[in-house]
Amino acid sequence: METRTQRDTRGTEIKRLLQRQYPQASFRVRLSKYSMGESIHVKTDLLLAYPDDPRQTWLDLDNRSRRGEVLTPTEWAQLHEHHRIRTANNETSDTLSRLLRAYESIDRDSVTGEILSGGNTYVFIERLATKEAIT
Repeated sequence: METRTQRDTRGTEIKRLLQRQYPQASFRVRLSKYSMGESIHVKTDLLLAYPDDPRQTWLDLDNRSRRGEVLTPTEWAQLHEHHRIRTANNETSDTLSRLLRAYESIDRDSVTGEILSGGNTYVFIERLATKEAIT
């Protein structure tokens, strides 16, 4: 008697769905299964990269501006760019999450709303690094 395991095709389905919606973008989809559930990691180049600035962290600039410290015009431009990228990435992640909602399944307690362990499927949207896009 021969038994075959049916291949999980959700990764391929998700990639096709996203490529129909965003034909210009690159996507990598990976499913990770573990004892109490699974994760679907979707990496895309639709999410923007933050520019590297070794002199300051964005959090430092934000905290300094909130404390009323004077920032230089360059620091204000860096802070503004960080907020622009963060807003754009949040909007893109929200849109992709809505498209992939059917693939996510999280069991919650009906009274407290606490996440119950076991059998949950989580979807994570992440930025696709340049090197990953090539491979």
